Amino acid sequence: MSGPLTSQSSLHLTSEFLEDLNSDLGIHKPPPPKDVISPAFGQRYVPKLLRILATAESSSEKKLKTLALFLTATVDDARKAEVLQCEDRDVFLELLTNTQDKEIKTATCTAVRKLFEFTPTREFLYDCGIVDVLLSNVEAVPGPVAECFSGLAEKRDMVSKLLSDTKVASTLCALLRSEDLGAREFSAQTLGCLCREDAGVAQVLSNGIGDLLEGVRQASSLVLKNACLFTVMQLCRCYDGKVVVIRASGVELLAACLRIQDEDAQTLAMAALLGLSTELEAKERISNECTEDLMKLQYSPSAKLKSNTDNLIASISEFPAAKAKFQKTVLVIT
Repeated sequence: MSGPLTSQSSLHLTSEFLEDLNSDLGIHKPPPPKDVISPAFGQRYVPKLLRILATAESSSEKKLKTLALFLTATVDDARKAEVLQCEDRDVFLELLTNTQDKEIKTATCTAVRKLFEFTPTREFLYDCGIVDVLLSNVEAVPGPVAECFSGLAEKRDMVSKLLSDTKVASTLCALLRSEDLGAREFSAQTLGCLCREDAGVAQVLSNGIGDLLEGVRQASSLVLKNACLFTVMQLCRCYDGKVVVIRASGVELLAACLRIQDEDAQTLAMAALLGLSTELEAKERISNECTEDLMKLQYSPSAKLKSNTDNLIASISEFPAAKAKFQKTVLVIT
């Protein structure tokens, strides 16, 4: 079994696998696959599935299929809550700590990522030390680990907790150089979430932004480009971040993103430039690099992009040379 596991992809396993699990689960007549999504499924199965995962005698194949079935069993919060009532509720940390099999680690990360969606299970895993466990698995499965951190950082209540350990931000910054594209994409997105707090901006800046800017510059993955743009945009809301981005030729890089035929990239780049535009040096650079692009984007069908464009033009027009350039450009266009 390869690739990330999802509840959807695991459904096809139930018909062939429930029968194999009969003796383990103590169910003499397993339900048909369509009943797996019934409310009773999680209540009956989750404790027994976790017991299988915690049993040393269970084969790797059985654990992989059990993890897939677990994803099917925990499709809502009520079933995730069942995990907290189980004796083996810490089995996911044990699997990540004691298993060397990368497929099992990957599948376990997928299960953990799903449990992060529910506040009580998220808090339980955090209190049990999931952050340190994930950090110890970065080398083995960088992509799944980065995705788990992304799931944590999406929750505002977790951001300050993640920032309390500087190893998290430094590890994510290092993963921007990973050969695993997924690791780079999720790490960039997670760093942006961490930068919602000033402490996150400081930690990212302390690790350098060269890899983030390189992610914006590259064209091989639009997902990575936009994730890096998201983080750069967050940096541009703080003075220290603005200074570093401007000095690293960030204005010129962001200006190029306005010409990409992707609304998300244009919107993120525009928001970043708007953040930079409070600085006099940035006003001048933006006027030099973006005047014609901004005039065109004033007619964007996107209301948000159009509004940000108008705001950016108003901001940099406070710089006399920029205002004159805009007036000249309008005359040329008309």
